[in-house]
Amino acid sequence: MQKSNERGAFYGIAVTAAITALAVILAVLVNLAASPFIKRNADESVRSTVALVFDGVTGYEDLTEDFGVDGTSALYRVISGTGGEDRYCVICGNDARFIVGFRGDGIITAVRALSADGVQLKAGQTDADKELLAQFGGISADAEGVHIKNVSGATVDASAAVGAVNTACSAVRALLGLDGEASEEE
Repeated sequence: MQKSNERGAFYGIAVTAAITALAVILAVLVNLAASPFIKRNADESVRSTVALVFDGVTGYEDLTEDFGVDGTSALYRVISGTGGEDRYCVICGNDARFIVGFRGDGIITAVRALSADGVQLKAGQTDADKELLAQFGGISADAEGVHIKNVSGATVDASAAVGAVNTACSAVRALLGLDGEASEEE
């Protein structure tokens, strides 16, 4: 009877091990099959976010790990179908999130307020919000302590926008090797 119990225990362990191995193999196969779709979805998400500040985006290079600074969640070199000079965009902000577009020489081209997920435009932006954010256009990344004027009726927090733009400028200064001693813009 003892041999029967030992054999039953052995078979139980063997069956459990076989089921576990099969589950691991299936998990690996599902991961391998889903990985290209997940990567493509993430890639499309980044491209659509970058397109909020640049037209004609065909690709991007993620530079976050090499040039990101505190408060920066992403830094991309933007690739367009037309070629030309490099362009960059930075996604940053803590409570409020923003995307800031820069020309290759470090001049801001656009600033947009993002939704909490950081990939879409903030819902309900008013003309006053657009006017407030448009004040950043043309400011150089090497300008220290960027300031803008409040705009009546804006729902975007001006101080949060200024903080995010200053953070984005720091990241682009690091990327481009700018010294940050240019005169302050207002």
